[in-house]
Amino acid sequence: MAESTPKSQAANGVGSDTSTESEPQVLMQRIYCRDASLEVPFAPEIFNLKEWSPKVDVQVSTEVSTLGNQFHQVTLALTVTAKIGDDAKVAYLVEVKQAGLFMLTGFSKDPTQMQAVLGAYCPNALFPFARETVSTLVER
Repeated sequence: MAESTPKSQAANGVGSDTSTESEPQVLMQRIYCRDASLEVPFAPEIFNLKEWSPKVDVQVSTEVSTLGNQFHQVTLALTVTAKIGDDAKVAYLVEVKQAGLFMLTGFSKDPTQMQAVLGAYCPNALFPFARETVSTLVER
């Protein structure tokens, strides 16, 4: 027969497992576009080309800034350049900075784990939003 903790003790936190309070947590508070730009330097001539097979270059970078005790702003920057033709004219150049406000708790025991979350997990969470922003700018 398993032992049980009386209800009054469990309600007061006596005998209950409090380890979940110190478990690492990542909470996404906000997602926002910090900056976005689109350049089409050779428009409208670039749209008259018979063959449209651009060479696309994508550059990705991240930036992390601490905003307080547990809050961090993570910015994912995407630069997409599409060049077309033999002379490699720029069809379009898109720059997007997608940011998110994240609250991280429970990482005091392992700061390297927190750096991994800020450097990989958070930018990965922002990527679909940045991709959507790039797509919307290019389509319009």
